[in-house]
Amino acid sequence: MKSTYKLLGAMWDRLPSENPGFILWDCTYSPLGSKRSLFDTRGERRFIPLSHLFSLEDPAQLSLLVERLKECSHVALVLDYVPTVGSLVNLEFFIKRANQMRSFFADALPDAEVRIMTPLLAERLSS
Repeated sequence: MKSTYKLLGAMWDRLPSENPGFILWDCTYSPLGSKRSLFDTRGERRFIPLSHLFSLEDPAQLSLLVERLKECSHVALVLDYVPTVGSLVNLEFFIKRANQMRSFFADALPDAEVRIMTPLLAERLSS
């Protein structure tokens, strides 16, 4: 049955999903792949969109991503997508996956602070 559909983020299965909370949008984080900037004086601060992580299917791609983040002191997984389906189950599944991704990167990058950053919430609070 599983071969008839694609399960979102299946490679994240069975990972812990601790929830340390979200941080609001912080403009001192730069996109992954950016050159060093003035904001990097106290360690590199990079962000990755969660939609990019959900699109990964190969663990080799994930290990390349971890290698690119080794020098970072702060990593943010940006909540750039939220399911629009009205089901609470879908939303809980999505949040669990996001927390599993955060836990994975926190373990893979022990010297970095890894958080989930939510620009969507920041926009709602400012209006």
